[in-house]
Amino acid sequence: MAIEGMKKESTDAYEDFMRQGPEHFYRAFITAGRNCDTFENNLSKTFNAYIRKQREMPIVDMLEGMKTTLMVRTYERSQLMVGSRDELCPRIRVKVEEAKTKSRFCVAKPCTGKKIEVELDDDKFVVDLKGRTCAYRQWDISDVPCSHAISCINYMKYEVNHYVDDYFKKDAYERCYQLPLPTLNGKKIWPMSIDEPILPPPFRKLLGRLKK
Repeated sequence: MAIEGMKKESTDAYEDFMRQGPEHFYRAFITAGRNCDTFENNLSKTFNAYIRKQREMPIVDMLEGMKTTLMVRTYERSQLMVGSRDELCPRIRVKVEEAKTKSRFCVAKPCTGKKIEVELDDDKFVVDLKGRTCAYRQWDISDVPCSHAISCINYMKYEVNHYVDDYFKKDAYERCYQLPLPTLNGKKIWPMSIDEPILPPPFRKLLGRLKK
């Protein structure tokens, strides 16, 4: 195992890793039904990339810039599926088609029960179409049928789209972006506050080379 290899290389690194908790880094610990099979922080990276310029602005301008940027992004995202006749979202469609291609090398062998045995080279995996599970676990944690599952779906002459979770379908995507961020007027026509104005902190020149 990779963890055992780490332990041999560095005991300190192994102990530190175990203190952090392997369940935060290994797919083996992902529970079923999460609609995601990856450990990453793409959401925060995407948000930070969108507000990079605004973060250097004064507080009000920064918030205004963030709002406008996200408002436009929400609109653009809402238009991606307009006119699409595909039930699945574009990226999920790509995953399904890739799994379909790989499923050609799988051999489905049904039994009298509800489960189907799938052979791929020297491996075998049990697929349960009713429970939407596969021993390979990719389908379980991503909720998008893997190649083993698709081979069974095709064998039973069922519709593949039916076995993709509703989370990845057009209707769910459109609901995500149906509530737009509100538009706002400029500062010149904002109502005047009766409170004392908030002044910026006094300027203090720092030593050394200027950094952002």
